[in-house]
Amino acid sequence: MLPPYLSSIGATKGYIGFFMNINSLVLVFFVVIFGRFTSRIDQKKALFIGYLLFFISIISMFYFFDNLIMLLILRFVAAISFSFGYTMHSNIIFDIIPKEKRASSFALFGISGVMSNPVGSFIGELIIKRYHSKYLFILSAIFSAITIILVLFIKHKQKFQEFKEYLSFFDIIKRRQLLYLIVMALIFGGTFGIFASFIPNFSKERLGVANLSMFFIPFSIIIIFVRIFFSNLLDKHKKENIIFFSLFCMLAPMVGILFLSSKYQLLLMGGFYGISHGLLFPTLSTAFVNSGKESEKIILNNTFITVNTFGIVFFSTILGFVGDIFTTISIFITMSVLIFVLIVISLFKKKY
Repeated sequence: MLPPYLSSIGATKGYIGFFMNINSLVLVFFVVIFGRFTSRIDQKKALFIGYLLFFISIISMFYFFDNLIMLLILRFVAAISFSFGYTMHSNIIFDIIPKEKRASSFALFGISGVMSNPVGSFIGELIIKRYHSKYLFILSAIFSAITIILVLFIKHKQKFQEFKEYLSFFDIIKRRQLLYLIVMALIFGGTFGIFASFIPNFSKERLGVANLSMFFIPFSIIIIFVRIFFSNLLDKHKKENIIFFSLFCMLAPMVGILFLSSKYQLLLMGGFYGISHGLLFPTLSTAFVNSGKESEKIILNNTFITVNTFGIVFFSTILGFVGDIFTTISIFITMSVLIFVLIVISLFKKKY
């Protein structure tokens, strides 16, 4: 809901694009630089401090609502909090859930993140219609305050382990056995970034009206449905079968959008992508974590988060230039080829 408001107070498209991706950029740098130390950090305290920092930065944004420079600075502060929250929450899940239940448990945990998008957008639209857009910051602050209170009730006794050497992000990505998973996580993140960034413009070119909700509403509904009713299958079925099926469901909408002629096609494509994302995200994250020792699970999870997030920013940026040189459709064609190559490779991949 922020881009239209930022545009109304004089922000350029470049400013808006950078502003909206600060969270992802800071998260990548956070894990790359500090990832090796996260196993020493008290997770509950980190969450509390992180959300408190977010609350302060959001309240400050309300007072500097028309100052683009201050909003950018405060966005960086809030992004630090985002990095703590994103990594620490999932680290706690992998810490308390038995290894054999990780995929299904993480799938259910992820529903909260999926629901935040439609719920936040819906409430945000009501705020904008009735009040000034600056009250979006107050809305965020309220949610942040609730979260701070909830953190106090977390009953998780973290097990601190001492190691002779703490692995870094670069130590992990150098592992040859992780190469295919890393490439898949990059393209998986890139697919989300491509859909979110370029469906509005492409739908406007083809249909005359920019439309993203027709894609992401069924996407969110299907993810929630899949994770509630099929999460247990993630622990029982072979990962290679789940990954192959998920990649196919990811390729279908990427190819289908090339033939976009009706907004209702977006509903079907969003549904297919919802199946893919609902299955692949928890499967991939668990594959990363289970690829190493139990003592490495935190840095392995942080590595997956970083690679996946970097894929969103990287492919959206690079293929954006491709779209400028050629046409918007070339973006989806390029991504379709990359996903197809992953599917072919997955046919020969025996174990993850």
